[in-house]
Amino acid sequence: MASRSLPRIASGARFQPRLVETAAAETIPSVDIPPAVKPKWPNLIKPRWLEDMLVPEQNSFGVLRLAMALAVLISHCVFLSTGLSSAEPLYRWTGYTLGQHGVQVFFFLSGILVAQSLYKSQSVKDYAIARGLRIFPALIVCVLLTAVALGPWLSSLPALDYLRDGGVASYIVKTVTLMTGSATLPGVFENAPGAAKGVVNSSLWTLKYEVLCYIMLAAIGAVAIRTQLWRETALLAIAGWLMLVLYRRASIEIGSQKSAFEVMRYFMLFFGAGAVAFTLRRWLPVHGLLLLPLGAAFIAAIGTRYLEPAAAVFLGYSALWLATFKFGPLRDYTNKNDYSYGTYIYGLPVSQALLHFWPQLPVFSLITITMGIVLMLSFLSWEAIERPALALRQRFSDKTATTPAKTEPAGKIDLTTVSQNIVRATAVTMPTQKVRTKTPRTTPPPIPPATPVNTPKWEPVVAKTWRPAAVNVKLKVAEDMPVAETTASIRVRHQN
Repeated sequence: MASRSLPRIASGARFQPRLVETAAAETIPSVDIPPAVKPKWPNLIKPRWLEDMLVPEQNSFGVLRLAMALAVLISHCVFLSTGLSSAEPLYRWTGYTLGQHGVQVFFFLSGILVAQSLYKSQSVKDYAIARGLRIFPALIVCVLLTAVALGPWLSSLPALDYLRDGGVASYIVKTVTLMTGSATLPGVFENAPGAAKGVVNSSLWTLKYEVLCYIMLAAIGAVAIRTQLWRETALLAIAGWLMLVLYRRASIEIGSQKSAFEVMRYFMLFFGAGAVAFTLRRWLPVHGLLLLPLGAAFIAAIGTRYLEPAAAVFLGYSALWLATFKFGPLRDYTNKNDYSYGTYIYGLPVSQALLHFWPQLPVFSLITITMGIVLMLSFLSWEAIERPALALRQRFSDKTATTPAKTEPAGKIDLTTVSQNIVRATAVTMPTQKVRTKTPRTTPPPIPPATPVNTPKWEPVVAKTWRPAAVNVKLKVAEDMPVAETTASIRVRHQN
């Protein structure tokens, strides 16, 4: 087989590896590799953990909160147009309207976000200030606009008589202090159907129970901060919550009279489910396939005393799974601009005002027009009232307070703190890496041949040195074998 010989380089030629590499690279055909296509929808097989979703960039809670507020708006429009809650198909199936299911999901998400707010707050005082600035500034403006601007326009009384009536001041005080959401204004919405007759803004009745949930959560957090027993306090709170909501059915059936305690149990069921989900965030996977058994349990619980707990688990978990969707640019926009609260508090007065002027307005037209006006009002409320109010949190919060030391129980490692410490350590200890820049290799100019110079030839005197003598030794291996002789050259050093 003929062996391939390497190319010979002529004498005097300079080896240029740069040129050889370039030539070799030109022989390889270039292939355009398309960029990796990111999946548009979340993977149903790979689960995500709730703890990883609590960063605003990783969830669509803002989109869901706005959708739930719009669901309440749609449900109210259907009720005002027909006068019957049973006109909704969902009510005939589950016993709750679309708006009521929207409020359930709203309380579940509030449980997660408010528990996170308490966890991140510097103190209970800071937490209370944050909750107060989120609820009351926009509420006060909404109540004043309804009573002072909308009321005289819609009331059957003359404007001066309306403003002099004591019912106006009573409505403002009762509604702002969350005493009731069914306060009336003199001569306003007297022709509204059914239970909405004379009621200005019945959507506000749930705010009282939401604030009570905030207070109960703050009490639990205060006990945990004072005792430094975080795990024990959380376990006791979860056990008490289970006993409170499961010992008897917690429901608010339309048309039934319920005490404030029973209504509080109902809302605590959904709010507490969200708070428990936040407590178990490190061990709670968000997996699309888990919706199948949860949905089957919810359907099986319809008509039984376990409907509300099954709804809290199924609807809440569905909300978490839907929050993994990006929804295009809506995720970033709604996480930075929260229009859900303004949509919730302005929806019912606007739809009632439209029906006051156009009683025969079709339900679809009522929903569309109401949605357009309410979204504009919620935008103005967020930009002019809610966002500036939230910016005041740093001014009113206790700047001297420090975050309470959260003693982690044995066997529990805060991965976030560990990762941050690793990043800080590596940023300090690791030396900066030198960036090697490739300088273009230039071929040096050829060396001109040297001119011969007539110089005298010197013959150096070579000293006689010792050279070892080579002695040939013949070794015979064996007599009974063929003659096999080995010649070895042994250099023997002469002894002087």
